[in-house]
This record gives sequence, C-alpha cells and structure tokens, in this order.
Amino acid sequence: MFTSLFPHDPVFHHQPFMRNEVQYSLFHRIADGGTAIMYKNEAGNILYAQTPGYNAWLWVDEEVSVVERERQLRELICTIKNDELPGITSDPENARAFAEIYAEVTGKVFRQKMEMSAYYCDKIVRPKGVIGECRLVNSEHQSVVAAYMVGFLKEAMGEAADTLEQMPLAARLVSSGNLFGWIHGGELVSIANITFRSPRHGAINSVYTPAEFRKKGYASALVASLCDLLLHKEKLTPILYADTANPNSNKVYQSIGFTASGLVHELKFEEKEE
Repeated sequence: MFTSLFPHDPVFHHQPFMRNEVQYSLFHRIADGGTAIMYKNEAGNILYAQTPGYNAWLWVDEEVSVVERERQLRELICTIKNDELPGITSDPENARAFAEIYAEVTGKVFRQKMEMSAYYCDKIVRPKGVIGECRLVNSEHQSVVAAYMVGFLKEAMGEAADTLEQMPLAARLVSSGNLFGWIHGGELVSIANITFRSPRHGAINSVYTPAEFRKKGYASALVASLCDLLLHKEKLTPILYADTANPNSNKVYQSIGFTASGLVHELKFEEKEE
C-alpha cells in the first residue's frame, strides 16, 4: 500500500535513504516545490516524487528483492494513475524496471535521454594560478547571464533558445542570491548556481563558461569557491550531477575534489509508433 510522502518525512533521515542521498538529492527539492506528487510504500523502502509535467524520481532500497520490487512497482503505477508521465529518473536498474512495467501497462515505449553521475565533495582541491575572483552575480550582468543560459541549454540539454527568452530565467537566478560568477578584468567569464539546499547537502548546477573563456580554469575556480562556501560556512556537503557524455566536465569536477557516488538514468516515455 502506498501513502502520501511529505516534505519532512522521517524516511528521508533514515539510513537506507541517506546511504543513497547524493544520487537522490532531488527528492528534497521536489518535496519543497509545493505541488509535488509524492508516495511511499508501507515499509518506507520505495519512494516516488514528481513535479507535475516533469520526470518522476524513484528510489528503491537496495535490500528490496527483485520479485518484491516488481510487485510494489505495479502497485505504485496503479496508485499514481498517470498515463501522461513524461519519464522516470532513478539508478539504471530501477529506472529500467519501472519503465518496463509502465510501458507494459500504458502501451508506451521508453528511451534513455541521459546518464548522469552524481558527485559529492568533502575535500576541496583548489586550482592554482587562476586569475580573477568569485562574486555574487547582480543585475548588472543579467543580459550576460541570459546569453550564457542559451549556451548552457544548447550544450547540456540540446535545447534551442534565444537570449530574450532567457531573460526572465536570468532575472530569477540573479534575484535568488544563489548565482555566482567568476570575474576577470571586470568581465563575467563563468557562472554557477547553488540550486537548492537540503538538510545535509548543497546542490550546484548551471555551471557554464562560454567557449572563448575556456581552458583557463575559471569554472574550476568558481565551483571550488562555491564548495568552500557550502562546506565551511554553511556546513553542507556540495553535490552535483554531471552528464557522463561530457568527459571534460567530469574530469573538471574530479580534479577539484568531487567523488562519484552512483549513476542516474533519465528515461523518457513516448507513444508507440504504428
């Protein structure tokens, strides 16, 4: 039997979930969104969370047997009663297990959109000799941020956009007080965002440096600075996701002290072609 899962549910602070929390940190962000659809089973060893319109996230305790997992996932899919689920995100094995059952029930097909590696940093290795400094981004750079988000979306997500379309997002990022930049010679040359904070972690995303400023260590220095802020001032462990299809970004994160903590697969559901 599945029941409602709440933002500050005790299950988030139990050892089974905490053991995988770096991979599944998005549960906290989804839960704090206010519109989330969230369920847990009676034993608290299977959790489901979805922001409407976006992929759902699934966590299954590694001690759940294959047979029990199938039974529980079938019950979960009946509980959510959602034939328009965009996709599922979980570790490779559980993402596929859910997708296969969901496809069987709904008649849809699924494909893998992205494989991400989850990272955490508990010891910072600062890059040497990088000129410039980390600063909080302000409204002065809003149009630059919008242009950088166009580049980020194209390279990281394969999505086309233009600067004007990204201005509202840039305004939100700047006003949040969580968007930081590396400044060199008065110019914003790299950006990174602290996207959310959970009880034990601070998540970094939207790391972007335009092509003309790359290979100078700006992104490394910026992310290392945010790690220092989270680790030493806020007492939170920095975490992030990196697309495994981009070996350069993975190497950068590893070089400044990030340790891999498991894979996450993003699967998308589609109508079956006749």
